[in-house]
Amino acid sequence: MAIGGVLRNRNASLYLGAVVISSFGSGAMLLVAGVWVMTLTDNSALAAL
Repeated sequence: MAIGGVLRNRNASLYLGAVVISSFGSGAMLLVAGVWVMTLTDNSALAAL
């Protein structure tokens, strides 16, 4: 099944859209957590962890 066939399926499109939005949100939260740790500790290594 080609990618076009998958995207024509409504349920598959909704699922893939939700996965993309969720992963974007997770990545943003990880970045914010690192910045928060950096402001609290002033330690780059701990923020990167």
